[in-house]
Amino acid sequence: MRQVAVAQQISQTGAVRAACLVTGLMVLGFAVLALMPVVPGLPSGANDKLLHALGFAVLVVPMTLARPMAAPGIWLAAVGYGLLIEIVQPYTGRMSEAADLMADALGAAAGILLAWAWLALWRMRRVIR
Repeated sequence: MRQVAVAQQISQTGAVRAACLVTGLMVLGFAVLALMPVVPGLPSGANDKLLHALGFAVLVVPMTLARPMAAPGIWLAAVGYGLLIEIVQPYTGRMSEAADLMADALGAAAGILLAWAWLALWRMRRVIR
């Protein structure tokens, strides 16, 4: 029984490391996209807000799957990251918009809910078997 507990702990540690790696790569990619000079033809308006929401939904999923009980902290970190981007953007020739931050926050919340739903379905599937 002890070996199973140790194996589960090692597996969980690996999942957290993988989630940190994937999330870190996404954070770097988002920073590049958010801070590079404006490129003509990029989505604007409603499409831009949808991309913000989708991006932040995807951003929070790996960590929420790895640590579902840490979701409030994950959401706060994601919103803080969105705020940081909005603060820095004017210094790179981009516009800062409160609506972008709102889309980031809503997207992060949706991503957490999606991850929780997936975990619930996965656990139910395991119980049914």
